[in-house]
Amino acid sequence: MKNLDFEQFNFTPTLHSEKAIKIFFRHAYSRKISLNERGLSQKDIDFIRSTGKYPEYFIDSLIVRCKKIVSRPKHKIHKEFTPKNVSNTIKFSIGRQLIAPLSKHDFNHNPYIRKVRKMKKQRLNLRDELEEMCKTVFPAFVKHCEYSIYAECLFEVKAPLKQLAMELGILTKNGRYDRLNRLIDMMQEAGLIVVMHEFDKERYKQKAVRIFLLPDFFYSLGHTEESLKRMVAATNLHLIKKGSKDSLIQRAKIHEERLKDLNVADMQANPKNAEKYALLKRVKADFLNDKAFHSLNNKTAKFERNNALKQENPNKDESLPDMPLTLEELRYFMDEKKAQLIFPPGSNDIKRPLH
Repeated sequence: MKNLDFEQFNFTPTLHSEKAIKIFFRHAYSRKISLNERGLSQKDIDFIRSTGKYPEYFIDSLIVRCKKIVSRPKHKIHKEFTPKNVSNTIKFSIGRQLIAPLSKHDFNHNPYIRKVRKMKKQRLNLRDELEEMCKTVFPAFVKHCEYSIYAECLFEVKAPLKQLAMELGILTKNGRYDRLNRLIDMMQEAGLIVVMHEFDKERYKQKAVRIFLLPDFFYSLGHTEESLKRMVAATNLHLIKKGSKDSLIQRAKIHEERLKDLNVADMQANPKNAEKYALLKRVKADFLNDKAFHSLNNKTAKFERNNALKQENPNKDESLPDMPLTLEELRYFMDEKKAQLIFPPGSNDIKRPLH
């Protein structure tokens, strides 16, 4: 029998992914400890003790939540909503390339997910419902992701969770999408995404979240760092050649200004979001510090220089050579009838090649 332990996979999470995991657990457990009136589960207390950062008298002061006795059926009941796969709706080039490994990808062997499940002492193989959710949510994130390098932070999912739930067909009658929220929490624990939260004190409810994909999200599917950077650089170069650079920069500014007026989490509203924002800025700086993007900058400068020359000389036809043609070259490219009318018949009847 094969050993399916995650150590056999040759992968190394990036430093930014490990930092995102630490930030998520620190924020999650700080909230649980501050709201200790309900008590913590024994599993959470054991996890806090395993970190070794808290004294024993503090851990003993935590209240243990009583287990609820629930009568459950012998057989597990599957959810009635089967998520829809949106892979066929992705038509743009980089999206098709990024979701290509998903057709053969086995999430039971995903090293990031297996590492989380082993840390939480869960069984390594996923349930069928969770595996179905992974196969549908990952393409949905790729579909709505922003791949412009001129955005404030890379790889933002520009779609609200309710819209994603409606596309996937998992929105309940009450307008809830708990399955999607649980999967997002698991992806944060794995260090694949970063989620911005903010509490609205006026309306007394949570604002809409902002989701950012880390490069490890694509690495977990089998893409290498070099191939991902090459695809992103090629996509941006294609948009620049179409003359969309100024529109990309302007669109990024308008997007940030528009979100300030909406009920969406601000990236610097509280210290927790500010810490995540600083992490995303470091991710962008390290991701763009590569030869693929240095080459992109050189090609962009050359393209802008050529456009400036075209604007200075709009009547210049680049298809014509700079130097005028000689009589011999002119006769070589002319038709026989025209050549006989212009040149004397006995001068040189045979066309000589130019080379």
